[in-house]
Amino acid sequence: MSTFIVGDIGGTNGRFALSDGQVLSQFKRFSCIEYASFEQMLDQYLDFINGAKPKAAMFVIATHVSADYVQFTNQPWAFSINDIAKRYHFSFLKVINDFTAVSIAIPLLGAQQLVQIGGEMPKHLIAAKAVIGPGTGLGVSGLLPHEDGWVPVQGQGGHVSIQPGNDYEKHLFKVIVGRLHEHSCAYNKTNKKTHCEYPYVSAENLLSGSGLLLLYIAVATVANSQIKNYTPADIVEAGLTQKDADCEQVLKIFCGLLGEVAGDLVLSLGARSGVYIGGGIVSHITTFLSETTFFRERFENKGCMSSYMKKIPAYIISESTIGLMGAVECRKPSYADLGVTCSTL
Repeated sequence: MSTFIVGDIGGTNGRFALSDGQVLSQFKRFSCIEYASFEQMLDQYLDFINGAKPKAAMFVIATHVSADYVQFTNQPWAFSINDIAKRYHFSFLKVINDFTAVSIAIPLLGAQQLVQIGGEMPKHLIAAKAVIGPGTGLGVSGLLPHEDGWVPVQGQGGHVSIQPGNDYEKHLFKVIVGRLHEHSCAYNKTNKKTHCEYPYVSAENLLSGSGLLLLYIAVATVANSQIKNYTPADIVEAGLTQKDADCEQVLKIFCGLLGEVAGDLVLSLGARSGVYIGGGIVSHITTFLSETTFFRERFENKGCMSSYMKKIPAYIISESTIGLMGAVECRKPSYADLGVTCSTL
């Protein structure tokens, strides 16, 4: 197999490498905020690599991919797959959803690339696997067992609804709903919409970078604290170091809500092989998430199914190149129907 480009482009970072189908080389990470378009970032990578420019590419993108036109979910980028192929003289180009790629790479991971959070290690169990990852947005996918391997689930599970789990969270949600309502009204006014609907609170609204900010505002408001001009990274740092009690509370709630949504995903898929947790936020709170009980308590608290859930393992994915690994796998013929392909071969 000839060398081809693989790219994993999320809402915050873009990661690129070359692959021969086995090994990744000439890896480079970019910050999305520094580029006005996907093409600018790709140009930078092509300038970075040594040797001949590959004529094939596999890109995994943090958005729904079902047609030639690709619109990023959490940033104002868009492109035509056919136009990209023509511009860069690719004889083969494939674009798929990023979390579909992550799910495909799950079976490739070894124990050293995972951090287990509770549950029992399944022995020779062939059952569905759930995949979830909070970052700029909330990625959700899964794997279903098949006689020839695994079939990835391509859904939009990050947009399921989310509800408060106790009286304290009910107070938080009143603030959250109010903020979302204000944002919705402002959006409708700017874009000349004719109505302003009561907001829908999705899992991604709270289990994401912007969700950390929304949770912080709600926690500080309920506590009558001064709301500081924090970034999501500031909230994580202040919470982990216990410099700010409100930020520490945000991390506790975040882990609990993540457990709630991850548990629902496991039940929906029958994912007895476990749930695999990735995403940029989790990579910064791995120790907190794994050594506290907030995630696991909400994950297992499923009424009559609680005893079932206690056995299900959860794993934090510690492999930072898993999206690129999935991109390489997607080049295989067994995944030919995934995403959108442009080929002149």
